[in-house]
Order: sequence, then C-alpha cells, then structure tokens
Amino acid sequence: MNRKKLLKIALLIMCVVLIIFGVIYMAKLKDKNIISKSELFEEKYKKLEPHLEIISGCVKVNYEGEGKKLKSVYEIWENGKVKNTGSLMEIDFDKELYGEFSISLKEFYDDNDSEFKMITVFSQDEGNTTSIQFIPEFESGLYSEIEKMQKDKDIELGKEIPIWLLYAHEEENFQNSDSMDEYAKKSKWALEIKLIME
Repeated sequence: MNRKKLLKIALLIMCVVLIIFGVIYMAKLKDKNIISKSELFEEKYKKLEPHLEIISGCVKVNYEGEGKKLKSVYEIWENGKVKNTGSLMEIDFDKELYGEFSISLKEFYDDNDSEFKMITVFSQDEGNTTSIQFIPEFESGLYSEIEKMQKDKDIELGKEIPIWLLYAHEEENFQNSDSMDEYAKKSKWALEIKLIME
C-alpha cells in the first residue's frame, strides 16, 4: 500500500473522529441549555406546603453559551388578554448559569383588601437573588388551578419560556389546553411567569 493511500485513510479516520466528537459535544451542549422541572418542596417536605398556606413552583436552569443575562417577568391576564406585565429579576452571568428559579404566592391582607405576596428566588451555590412583588388577587368565587412545566425546554436567546401559571375560571370542569398561554387566554384571570435568556 503506497503512502498516498495511507494518507487518505488517515485523513478519513480523522474526519470520522472529528464528526463523532462534534456530535457528542453538541448533544452535551444541548443537555446543558435547558430549563427542567423541579419542586420547591420535594418528597417528604411536600406535606409542609399546605401548612405554610403558599402556592409554589420551581424549575432548574442549566445554561452554557453566548447569553449574558437571565430575565424573569410576569403577566397578569384578565378575560383572555394581558392586562399588566412586570419584571421580577435579572441575573447577570459570564458563560454559564446553573441554579433554580422558584416562586411562592401567599395571600396578604391590608385594610380589608386581599393581594398576593409573590416571592421569586434564583438560587445558586454562590447565593440567592430575591424579588418581592404584590399583585391583586382574582375575584372570589372562581375555581383556581396551577399549571407547571412538565417537560424540559430548550433555551434560545431572546425567546420567552413560560414556566408557571396560576389561573382562575368560572367553570368547574375547565377545558384542557396545549400551552400555558392558551390556558391564560381561556381563563377569567391568570398569572403567568416566564424566563428569557439574553
């Protein structure tokens, strides 16, 4: 076998190895750039949640890429339309971000008015970032439900990712929907939380 054939075989083997490593790297990168389901109260601690009189939700964030900031926002829907929006917190980082974003709601009474005290926290090994907001509660007499994220979601720069929804409706048997936005549109009132990577 001459040297040219040996060189061609060696180049071919190198190309195959590079392609394999590239595929493995992209698969790992995809696994890192996701938002996945979690719980604020896990396993044996779940029974504490009703005693604290809060409504909660939690997701894990695993990201490594070009993004520099994770933003969290809320939307208040009334009769199928967004009535109010607001910013919760912004997390600045360099190259990678790993942590958990959690939310809790608790009824807060002030001069006979009822509001939700909404606490959002981003937890990392380095510490926590916390935001507190007060938002109007939905009218009494409605049925309320929570929709949590069930499947992993890929993180794309600039894309809003719905992660949690509290919605209230008049019917006892509410029609199922494919997305949190659809649930919010069909509801009498809804609070939706979204994350955005920038």
